[in-house]
Amino acid sequence: MRALADQLDVSPSTATRVCDRLVDKKLVRRRIDDDDRRAVRVDLTPRGRKLVELVMVRRRALITDILEHLPPASQRRLADALLEFSSAAGEISDGAWALGWPMTPGSDSDA
Repeated sequence: MRALADQLDVSPSTATRVCDRLVDKKLVRRRIDDDDRRAVRVDLTPRGRKLVELVMVRRRALITDILEHLPPASQRRLADALLEFSSAAGEISDGAWALGWPMTPGSDSDA
């Protein structure tokens, strides 16, 4: 739980309480690590994966709706600004291509 808490920037007790709630809702499961019996692994259940997918679909639809109200030049400026922000944070996603985003500021996209 400590590693999960560190990743979420919360206390271990908070991570444990949230995990307990997610286990109760059957969204995640805990299991003992086969290689280190002191470690607990937390995985999404099929129900948890489905919920994440539904949330992501809804989120993409909302973002698409907002972007459709921006003229193309504004969309490009926004994409460039977000890429610069991600780059400054050191977090350009390997999967950004799957979303149709250009991989470098100023590059063209088919999206």
